[in-house]
Amino acid sequence: MEAGVKWIRDVKFVTIPSLKSGLLNSGGEGVEPMRLLLIALTGCTAMDVITILRKKRVEVKEFEVWARGERRERHPRFFKRIQLTYRLKAEGKCFEQFERAVELSLSKYCSVSAMLKEKAVIEKRLELF
Repeated sequence: MEAGVKWIRDVKFVTIPSLKSGLLNSGGEGVEPMRLLLIALTGCTAMDVITILRKKRVEVKEFEVWARGERRERHPRFFKRIQLTYRLKAEGKCFEQFERAVELSLSKYCSVSAMLKEKAVIEKRLELF
């Protein structure tokens, strides 16, 4: 299962998949509740990271966060592993600042990741493009 957010401007993001309809479903049309959880995670950490990067005066051109969740086989089928991929396009050399912003988000600021890491292993990958 996969979901993500893409930065628009300021601290505004668009969700992927789009949540325009607000329809929840267990498959087919609408968005599954567990996918909403991944969207909440990517949105929470993305807002942290973009805020930190802006405070560090990193000129962000594009930014997105994707989550791929692996659920356990038996019920309750919570996520046992979540892979977060952070993708950043920015001016200049900023990888250390990017890495620090992600670390701060996941260890200190993101409430959603704090809750999820009680049950799931959260891994991260950072990409500059």
